[in-house]
Amino acid sequence: KDQASADYDESFDPGEVSENDFGGGSSTNGGSSEGDPLFEEAKALVLETQKASASMIQRRLSVGFNRATRLMEELEEAGVIGPAEGTKPRKVLMTQE
Repeated sequence: KDQASADYDESFDPGEVSENDFGGGSSTNGGSSEGDPLFEEAKALVLETQKASASMIQRRLSVGFNRATRLMEELEEAGVIGPAEGTKPRKVLMTQE
């Protein structure tokens, strides 16, 4: 079968889009990222409930899995929660002040 020819949008310039436009990049290893704007909200949620899981952050903050896991990594780097220990829940290292 014959296929239709491609119909490209000539006005689109791929140079206008960077990885940072999609939330890419990382705040680790001296990255210039300021962190997720929902970090403080995620921190307050974890401190209030004294539970930390990516699925809880997904549900409560209405974010996807990737963003929720990045928030968990930021919380770990900030010393709010402990490291992952297999299937065990993460320990919350801070209390609400």
